[in-house]
Amino acid sequence: MLGSYRYGLARYLVKKIEEQAERQVKGHAILRDFLEYYGRNSPSTGCSYADYLLLYRYIKNHNPKEVLECGTGFSTVVIAQALKENEEEYGVKGHLVSMEQNGSYHAAAIESLPPPLKNDPRLEIVLSPVMEDTCGFFRGIRYKEVPKRAYDFVFVDGPDSAANPTNKPLTLNCDFVKLVSENEHPTSALIDTRVGTCFMYSLLFPGKFRYDYLRKVGIVESVTKNDLADSKKVVTRVMEKREFHRPPIATLIRGEY
Repeated sequence: MLGSYRYGLARYLVKKIEEQAERQVKGHAILRDFLEYYGRNSPSTGCSYADYLLLYRYIKNHNPKEVLECGTGFSTVVIAQALKENEEEYGVKGHLVSMEQNGSYHAAAIESLPPPLKNDPRLEIVLSPVMEDTCGFFRGIRYKEVPKRAYDFVFVDGPDSAANPTNKPLTLNCDFVKLVSENEHPTSALIDTRVGTCFMYSLLFPGKFRYDYLRKVGIVESVTKNDLADSKKVVTRVMEKREFHRPPIATLIRGEY
């Protein structure tokens, strides 16, 4: 009974959050028009208004100078517009690198951009193959040709998948972990929907990760490579939380399970 109540309450709150976000996004005339224009020309299915609003507010509140987006789409328009406003309002010159793995989708994304963004120097949409990689004992994928820049913020909504020997898709994103592991520069991240990636980041960045269950978004606070836990630390922490429970001594002696 209690579980049903909580589920119903969560669904109600998600609906209200989405309705409020839609009103606010559509109340921003330029952002509304840009999203509608992109939607008329792009094959992308898009995200929720709650995602758009959260991403827009994050860029506006934190003023990142270098942004990496894993997965081009509607969010590209949101980030680019927020960076443009930050420069106009605060003099913060931002730059967005948006990564895309599919050639036809890459071309369509560029073609679908609203005219004011087509030649915007703040925006760079990069076509790159993906590759398998490891993050500790996790195996995932990342873009192979990410431009080298001092990224302040990463939005994770890709890559889509990559084939592995068992022909099962890999969806754990290793781009953010690779960036952090190679740089002293503090970097933060938002992860859209990808629960597996969120779980991985929660273990690799203890105390720096939180999950918004209503918006289904993961947040990694500003981290450096000093915050990245190695495999030994991850296992030790899990063991300390008693994820592996010790059977009674008598059971161990008899070998009965």
